[in-house]
Amino acid sequence: PIIEKVSNIKYNINEYDNKAAFSGTSQNERAHKSYNKLKEDYNDISRRMYTYDDSSYFINEINNILNCCNAKIDNCDLIKSDKDENKNLLYKEFKIQFNGEYKDICRSIKDIENSKSLMQIENLNMAIDENFMVNADMVIRYYYIDKQNKVVL
Repeated sequence: PIIEKVSNIKYNINEYDNKAAFSGTSQNERAHKSYNKLKEDYNDISRRMYTYDDSSYFINEINNILNCCNAKIDNCDLIKSDKDENKNLLYKEFKIQFNGEYKDICRSIKDIENSKSLMQIENLNMAIDENFMVNADMVIRYYYIDKQNKVVL
């Protein structure tokens, strides 16, 4: 079931990414549902890390998911190509902030691989819940800024 969950996460990231390329309310709603499913699966794997002796498999998968999301943020053409100076500035600030938090999470992952202490797993879960979810939410909002500069979602 865990391996299935991991592939579900990868599928949902792709689903979200594909649907985010479309415009229109129905596609936006479907993209948002895919994204929410991704968050649920992601949280489920974080919780299950507590109950397994060998957490390295899940740590590697979480690292892969973070890398995947980081790559998608890098390729967020809708933001990069926007001619609105303010939105570009917001994006740059967001990117700097995300990179700092991403490095903190990667450091936590290395700490856990070295010691695998429960306290550090808890710290990593907190870092992921707070940073990944907040930043991913910002990205989904940027995807849906319409022509009137209103957030669709």
